[in-house]
Amino acid sequence: MPVLVALRHVGKANLSSYMKWFVRASTPIAAVPVPAAFFLSVVSPDATGPNGLIYLAYVGAALLIVGEATGALKAFGVTEVVSKDQTNHGCLRGSQCN
Repeated sequence: MPVLVALRHVGKANLSSYMKWFVRASTPIAAVPVPAAFFLSVVSPDATGPNGLIYLAYVGAALLIVGEATGALKAFGVTEVVSKDQTNHGCLRGSQCN
């Protein structure tokens, strides 16, 4: 489901072509390392616990979070830190700034 939301809104976002590609690709790519981590971490017949490949799940989760957050924040304009009422110095219009 997050894939459909990301693909729908990334076209409207004010992103560079590279960032649009990253947002579009990160969500489906993240679907590979997460289940692979759980499978590959206990593939040995004598495994009593997960091996180091379980950390692939964290890589996939981080990729999903970064891709979705980038797309969602830019699509909905949340990343506008300086509003149109502020100058380059960060002073609000009407306040006294030196």
